Amino acid sequence: MMSPALRAALTAILSVGCIINRQMEKEMNYTFDKVRVVMVNTTEPGNIGAAARAMKNMSLSQLYLVNPKGYPSAVATARASGADDILSQAVVCETLEEALAGSHLVIGASARQRNIKWKQMDVVDACAEIQKTTAVDTQEVAVVFGTENFGLTNEELDLCQILMTIPGNPNYFSLNIAAAIQVFAYQNYVYNTTTQFEKSTNESAGLTNWRVFMSIWRKCSSILIISKKSALKSC
Repeated sequence: MMSPALRAALTAILSVGCIINRQMEKEMNYTFDKVRVVMVNTTEPGNIGAAARAMKNMSLSQLYLVNPKGYPSAVATARASGADDILSQAVVCETLEEALAGSHLVIGASARQRNIKWKQMDVVDACAEIQKTTAVDTQEVAVVFGTENFGLTNEELDLCQILMTIPGNPNYFSLNIAAAIQVFAYQNYVYNTTTQFEKSTNESAGLTNWRVFMSIWRKCSSILIISKKSALKSC
């Protein structure tokens, strides 16, 4: 039978857990069903699985695959690491035009800047355009990623309104396709959500909360020690 002291200690610990849980529940669940990620002529199935994993982490769910090599694949499923639903719902297309059908804005990803005929933006500004476009109810956006070795061809970029680049080390810039999708997915999540740290009106609030937590913890520890000693005496 649980002693009153032990019950009090456990109640205090659970109370602290509830407070932390309520803080976490303040985070909203965001989905970006109007943003599709299009992978063109992907040669390594593992990259498709890794891309699905990156997407699910950042609340993207619409994956389109244009002529993927060796897909479906157990390797893709393994690399998805639990994002199997993204893979099972992926739309496989024969042409890029088919994958872009219904998109109001098409953004092509490139590791380098190209000819001036394309409007060029970094990933941050591109996500701003996504926000403006998807704010209209019927409008969708497609973000297109090319092959692992060569990226998008000029012909494929001709189907895009914006060329998106990811800034990086000019002396060495060789992002894996799944890594590039992760960078975009993260930036899209950050730019298009309102999640932020709570701002305190009291600069010492953080320190005060920590002191309160430690005080509760010390009391719980003391109660547990007393309860243990009482149990040993009764043996």
